[in-house]
Amino acid sequence: MPNFFDRIAKEYKAGSAHMFMLHYNTYDLAKDTEHGYLPIFYYLMEQLNMVGCDIVLGYTPSQGIIWPQIDHWKWIQRSLGLISEDVKWIGEMQGDLPSVGQFDGQGTFIAKELGLGRIRASVGNVRTESPRFRITDNQIKQLEISPQQFEIESGQKIRLKLTGFDGSNRPIGIQQAHWKVEGGIGDITPDGVFAASKAGKGKITVEVHNVNTESDEIVVVPGELAKIKFEEMPREIKPREPYKFELAGEDSSGNPVEIEDAQWEIVSEREVDPHREKINSGVIHEKIHEDPFIGSGKLPITSDWLNQLNTLFSTTRYKIGLVMFYTEKVAPNGEIPILSEETTTFLDTLQRWAADFDIRLKKHLLLMAAHDITEVHPVLTQNSDVPVVEIPFPNYNDRFEFINHLISLPVQTNPDSQAQITTQIKLHSDLTIEQVARDTAGLTLFGIHDVALRAEEVREPITPTLIAQYRRENVDTHSRGLLEVLPTPYDRSVVGGMKHVGEIMKDITSAIHQGDLKRAPRGLLLLGPPGTGKTLLAQMIAKYSGLTFVRLKSPREWIGIEKPMAGDGKSYQSDLRMALSFVQAVIPVIVFVDEIDLVSSPHVGHGMQTPNSMLPAELANMISNPEYHGKILWIGASNRPDAIDPVFRQRGIFDHRLILLRPTGQERADILEKLFRKHQIPVDGIDFSQTNRATRRLSGGDLERIVLRSYNLAKRHEREIVSQEDLNRTIDDYVPEHSPEMNEFMGLLALREANSRSMIPPNLPHELREYIDGNQIDKQKINRRLQELKNSLGML
Repeated sequence: MPNFFDRIAKEYKAGSAHMFMLHYNTYDLAKDTEHGYLPIFYYLMEQLNMVGCDIVLGYTPSQGIIWPQIDHWKWIQRSLGLISEDVKWIGEMQGDLPSVGQFDGQGTFIAKELGLGRIRASVGNVRTESPRFRITDNQIKQLEISPQQFEIESGQKIRLKLTGFDGSNRPIGIQQAHWKVEGGIGDITPDGVFAASKAGKGKITVEVHNVNTESDEIVVVPGELAKIKFEEMPREIKPREPYKFELAGEDSSGNPVEIEDAQWEIVSEREVDPHREKINSGVIHEKIHEDPFIGSGKLPITSDWLNQLNTLFSTTRYKIGLVMFYTEKVAPNGEIPILSEETTTFLDTLQRWAADFDIRLKKHLLLMAAHDITEVHPVLTQNSDVPVVEIPFPNYNDRFEFINHLISLPVQTNPDSQAQITTQIKLHSDLTIEQVARDTAGLTLFGIHDVALRAEEVREPITPTLIAQYRRENVDTHSRGLLEVLPTPYDRSVVGGMKHVGEIMKDITSAIHQGDLKRAPRGLLLLGPPGTGKTLLAQMIAKYSGLTFVRLKSPREWIGIEKPMAGDGKSYQSDLRMALSFVQAVIPVIVFVDEIDLVSSPHVGHGMQTPNSMLPAELANMISNPEYHGKILWIGASNRPDAIDPVFRQRGIFDHRLILLRPTGQERADILEKLFRKHQIPVDGIDFSQTNRATRRLSGGDLERIVLRSYNLAKRHEREIVSQEDLNRTIDDYVPEHSPEMNEFMGLLALREANSRSMIPPNLPHELREYIDGNQIDKQKINRRLQELKNSLGML
């Protein structure tokens, strides 16, 4: 995730920009190589330090100017439970990495190890430094790990040495490689630093340019005693009745350690007022910076404060770095005439700073941040001098590393610790770190931390149910209610009919798994009358592909969400942009757009007007963007394809159109049987084929309602098992939702959209058979019949 800062550093060092507008995932954690996981506000401060700013300041409207204090950062990390005690190293290679090469006296560099490096040069007091570069060699034939076998205590670290050999068996050192730990005994960094955690046995594997090797068996033994606890504590002890106390010991990683020679003593306690807290018990004592500039500048921003900043930028010989959070509070998106005088002055100042080449030449660097960029004034968001940088959600590797970090942390040894996480984080037996990293797609690192906190609260391991529940809440929040995570519980064993979809579904899922962009569609349209299984089929594709499955709500549903400005097209477009940004965060993903014909519908109920111009274009642009091809599969469903916006009909968007129609003949019997299996309803002596005639004009959705009603009928007579009579009575009582003419109308609309015979059911409802002859579809005949049905149904 922190790669977003690479762009800032590159443009800043090139001198092409000195003010940046950051947005989206601004209130998360990011990993700094020196300090570990930090809130992004502090992470950005450290990055400004890394790029060479001499003085780094932060600003929030509620706190004013903030002077960075590393001790405070560490306190926050301890409070969040993100750091543990310092670890011990074994072996000799614990310091800085060895040099990757050397220079001769004339500036000629000779590389001796593969890895990353920079070149520094100086003439007197004048210095320069090159960008980072990689030393690589594709001729490596063999790898060797050293030490090959060792024993290490939990909580200790060791740097492994990796040597490569070419075809002539000439060695070369390697500093960066793809390391993995087997056996769950610890973690390892790209430069070979292994941190032991769980006691047990395992191996370390490594890969460089498709050349692999592995270590011998590695043994992790429990470390030194770091925590003791009473195994059981009585509420009361009666006089003259002996009680044996037992202690359990653990090392810093939570591994059990034997206890020897414990010393015991009794400490008498007085009764105290339980409602009184020790004075200043929650105060963190730190040295306060004495400059009156620090702590000033809270809202409203004053001209004196701005003048102080201007003076700092113009007169100091130091390079100033400023990180401003909650920019929408001080530079809100509004019409200039209605903004306060202080806000207008500040906007003018920001605009002047952005275009000030003196600030750029002095190498000052200003970062403005807001979660929703639409809430920030265009002075920042639509300014050619202010590049807009999105802070993305963490990807799979970010989540995996963070989860592994949380699980590897030892329990807190300080009983007075204020840390939110004080016990060893554990996963349910059904989960692996890899699975949790996949299932938490769309969560921030803070979100994953919250999942751990919920598990901590109930002293239980992290479970699939806990992750799914939190994820649903998180998706709704971050997508402004426009996205919904749908379950994917069903496979082909409980789905009847749909004989023509098996190969198509297999083609799509295998293309996704293989990354075959020639076969993977950008979008898939599922067309047919209601109740023909469009949503169910989309869920099955998600299940077999293993992708996250989210549903994008239509404007009509969005207007049903209680929020101010619900009928405002601009508000919807703002929320849509947030939702689409979130879709990028959960890649790879399937986005299901049900009733896609309503996406650009010009009117909805209650006389409100929905946006119909920007919305389809934004969706279509994202769907057709080749960057997301194979990463996002868009599935649209509709029973009125005639109303789908033309923008979705452009070549390359929804080229695959799968037609789903009412089941025929034996398909209905198959569907009924599998629906009873799906809902786990027992039956007795039912011949499903007897129902074919009575269910002739029913859809799969109709049949599902019949199954559930037949069970209710059996329960009414105090029976758990559905009989043939229950089923027959329910069918006789059922009234279909749509008339035969309306079903024929929607079936013909779907058939008219078909561009492949294999994507049409092999067996058609009897009223549709006359329109297909082999691979030919008589669309003119379909159009004539559609016009007849429109007249008959009274449709304009």
